[in-house]
Amino acid sequence: MNQVIRFHETGGADVLRLEHVEVGEPGPGQARVRHSLIAV
Repeated sequence: MNQVIRFHETGGADVLRLEHVEVGEPGPGQARVRHSLIAV
């Protein structure tokens, strides 16, 4: 299970939510990319 940070409304950092999601298999013409660390 992967973790993502999403927002469903506009606002500051208080609208960010940590969610757990399942990632399916890539379809034709798609690729899966692994990120170890991402900074904004």
